[in-house]
Amino acid sequence: MKKLFLIVAVAFFAISVNAQIKLGANLGLSLPTGDFADACKTGFGGSIMGKYAFSDKMAVGLNIGYYANKAKDGVGGSDVTFSYTPITASFQYFLGTEGFKPYVGADLGFYAAKFKVSSVSVSQTVFGFAPVVGFEYGLSESLSLDVNAKYHLVSKASDISDKAFNFVGINVGILYSLGK
Repeated sequence: MKKLFLIVAVAFFAISVNAQIKLGANLGLSLPTGDFADACKTGFGGSIMGKYAFSDKMAVGLNIGYYANKAKDGVGGSDVTFSYTPITASFQYFLGTEGFKPYVGADLGFYAAKFKVSSVSVSQTVFGFAPVVGFEYGLSESLSLDVNAKYHLVSKASDISDKAFNFVGINVGILYSLGK
């Protein structure tokens, strides 16, 4: 199995030398919506990402993030935290090809949900989907600014709550291009 993984990784790298691969990171706000907004304050988080542009207009990728929100006053105290670790595949369709490049897309995958009070926590992995709108802006040949908004629609974590924890993520980050 290790040999197969190594062969696939080497083949992917060899093919991607001339491909458009970008790696990046971002920081953002987590703005609770619906019932989640009744219980939680605005939170913070971020993610790391990699994407492969298979044309000037389309890219696929992988995102791994972390967002945490504290409970509002009167909803369990200051030591109550709700957090999500999204691990999602992404698709982006670009509406431009040079300089300022707006895009639309979606993330689809799993969210490790966690509810923590003091030192006691409950975790559950749930399914989630996040439509996204954003833009990339070329800062140099290899660096781009990435700004986006994602509406995270997260399945109900029944071990934690009878309500879904949906939120809007507003993110700002940097992408580094590995190849052209």
